[in-house]
Amino acid sequence: MGQFAARFNEYKSQQDQLSAIETAHQDASKRLAKLDATEGSRMPTIKVLEAATTPQQPWRPLYWRDTVLSLGASLALALLAMWLVELFNRSEPQPTVILVQPQAGVSPYAVAPHALHGQRAAAMPLEAASPALLPRQPTFSRELDQDEVAALARSSDDDSRLVVLLLLSGVSLDEALALRGSDVDPGRGLIHVGGDSERDVALPEPLHALLAVRATAVLPEHLLLGHPDRPATRDTVRAQILSAAHDAGIEDVIDVNADCLRHTYVAFLVRQGIRFADLTRIVGHLPAEVLGAYSALSPRGSRLPREAINVAYPAFPPRQPVG
Repeated sequence: MGQFAARFNEYKSQQDQLSAIETAHQDASKRLAKLDATEGSRMPTIKVLEAATTPQQPWRPLYWRDTVLSLGASLALALLAMWLVELFNRSEPQPTVILVQPQAGVSPYAVAPHALHGQRAAAMPLEAASPALLPRQPTFSRELDQDEVAALARSSDDDSRLVVLLLLSGVSLDEALALRGSDVDPGRGLIHVGGDSERDVALPEPLHALLAVRATAVLPEHLLLGHPDRPATRDTVRAQILSAAHDAGIEDVIDVNADCLRHTYVAFLVRQGIRFADLTRIVGHLPAEVLGAYSALSPRGSRLPREAINVAYPAFPPRQPVG
């Protein structure tokens, strides 16, 4: 019992000490609050909205934007100045005066080099006066001589040789590309050409022999040139003629094409003195200006009918066997 009383008295003593300590702590907290309130009232209040960062580029000025604006304004001012100058310094339009002096001995149409038979340099001037203010006459393609045609035919394979023979028989390139197996009549020695200049063209012996062999391998509904799966085109024909001319050793092969061969045949007929009415029945329609240009190649005197003209070009050598 005495031990309990001692423990209880010790507890009461510690409780009194704790109460004294709490009272002292509360007094100290009140004094500290008073001191903080007195010091804080004398200092400014600061509120941080965003933490400061290091800038990576200048905020002002924007050099690129200012440069573009300056250039645009300068261009606009320059255009405005030019408009004002043109507005106040406008001159009256002057009429265009063209003086054309006819020259004797000059051809009335332009002829390209090698356009006339046997020419290797510039075109041979014809005796004609050039009237003033006339439209420009057509320009001829190159004309091959008989030796060049013979070399071209010898150097061609069967496909290229067929194209060359057709062009040198009065068939144009567009007409040749449209020919079908049914258009060939080997029995009569004719080939029917359709289109705007529908006609029957007589087959010279080399072309007749080549078509007779080819007709057995080409169906009537198939195109005559090329192959059933690869029809001929203007580009393929041009490549065939160019390759044959190169193999034949012809000079200036770039000038040898379908127009060159057609012009060679037309000039061959005109130089014999054929009537132009019969000429168009063989080679098809020709524009009036082209016929006028070809008239310079025709010999003097009366014209000959078709029956008196050799329509087969003479430079077709027989096909040499390969090997």
